[in-house]
Amino acid sequence: LRIVMEGRLKREQSLDLFARMQAGLAPSVDALTRRVACPIKVFDYMAAGLPVVTPAVGEWADIVQAEDAGLVTKHSDAEEFAAALETLQAEKEWKPKSANAKAAISRRYNWQAVLEPVEESLAQVVRA
Repeated sequence: LRIVMEGRLKREQSLDLFARMQAGLAPSVDALTRRVACPIKVFDYMAAGLPVVTPAVGEWADIVQAEDAGLVTKHSDAEEFAAALETLQAEKEWKPKSANAKAAISRRYNWQAVLEPVEESLAQVVRA
């Protein structure tokens, strides 16, 4: 198991790096701000085909679990993360979760899908 901390990168550098990774780790604390705000990196990981490893905090953990796009741990705990990352080393575990992550982004978690209801609502207001 090889984990490399890359520090702060520009977005383009991050996306290039994601293309060479096998999984995306999204640790979090169980605080109000994390339960109501979703880190964009989770969706960037999924768009790059990276299964996400994250604790059961916030809506993004529900998405990862519902879409079978990674593994959700009970806590933001190094041992739990290590076990999840080891599980994802097996191609039979990694490959379907990778495909599910990309499919979820393509189908539902992209700007076009997110903005479609907003555009429809605005169109109704303009027509009124």
